[in-house]
Amino acid sequence: RARGASFDAPLDAAAKGARAAARRLQALDGSQRSAILQSVATALEANAASILAANEADMAAAGADVEPHLKQRLGLSKAKLATVARGVAALGDMADPVNKLLVKRELAPGLILEKRSAALGVVLVIFEARPEALPQIAALALRAGRAGNHTSA
Repeated sequence: RARGASFDAPLDAAAKGARAAARRLQALDGSQRSAILQSVATALEANAASILAANEADMAAAGADVEPHLKQRLGLSKAKLATVARGVAALGDMADPVNKLLVKRELAPGLILEKRSAALGVVLVIFEARPEALPQIAALALRAGRAGNHTSA
């Protein structure tokens, strides 16, 4: 069977969504992205009970069909969630890495060459059974001025 719309359409939509979100994020300055990261950290802490309850439901749904080592990784403890929230907050406290002047040279009178940091392109990350991975990856992308699109299989 040739690659068809049933496989490509969701990926295409996800890529277009990520690109649109990235453009909106590029319009934000570092302090705005920092504020968003602090809000995410606060939301993780404030919603810990419901996040942990949802994880417990996932663990119960996994049942005996899931290998023990995979099920162990699927578990999310209160301590692990608190560590994720602290990590997101720490990213919010970091200096903005986007558009940072790295090198500046005058090549000729009036001709200045600058090398600046730039946001990453679209990043695809595949992971399994790591509930803490999504907020960590999303926070890193946000700090770097990039957005992503989450799909779950």
